[in-house]
Amino acid sequence: MNKSAFIEKYSRDNNISKKAAGETFDSVMATLKQGLAEDGVLALPDFGNFKVVTTPERQGRNPQTGEPMTIKSGKKVNFKASSVLKNSLV
Repeated sequence: MNKSAFIEKYSRDNNISKKAAGETFDSVMATLKQGLAEDGVLALPDFGNFKVVTTPERQGRNPQTGEPMTIKSGKKVNFKASSVLKNSLV
């Protein structure tokens, strides 16, 4: 399911316009991003936990030339699904 399909289903299920559903979706996503940026952790009961982790600097290779290169450290988001979510997929 992509964003537009989600918004369409959400608007239909809640009897609201697609515009209002889209605005709600965008607002929720902005709030989730802000929470992760500020706290580094976002726990959603019955769904799962998001956690910001820092990846260390490491050595790699340029895929075009095979030359060794240093890959900078960065940040990524890990997700661990809750048991409730996992069990709903069966």
